[in-house]
Amino acid sequence: DVWTPATYRRFVGSEMGSFMSFALPAGVAPKKIPARIKGLSNVLLATQWQSAPGGLPIAAEAGLNAMRAVALLEKKQAAVNAAGELKRKRRARI
Repeated sequence: DVWTPATYRRFVGSEMGSFMSFALPAGVAPKKIPARIKGLSNVLLATQWQSAPGGLPIAAEAGLNAMRAVALLEKKQAAVNAAGELKRKRRARI
């Protein structure tokens, strides 16, 4: 595959043909936006705007982090369900 700045402009709408959304001025620390949204228990945010300077690498990282969070939550829930099932089986034997 070969791509040029025009490729980024065509596929991601980047005005200057860059895979990053914007550049930060010198001395400005990037701020991360959390993936969890208060009040929404089953929603995770995964966008290119979660961390500066944005763009495709940030979007990929955000998606990966959201996937890991879901997997961790499901694993914890599976452990809770397994523990509950074990308790039910023990009670049934008594």
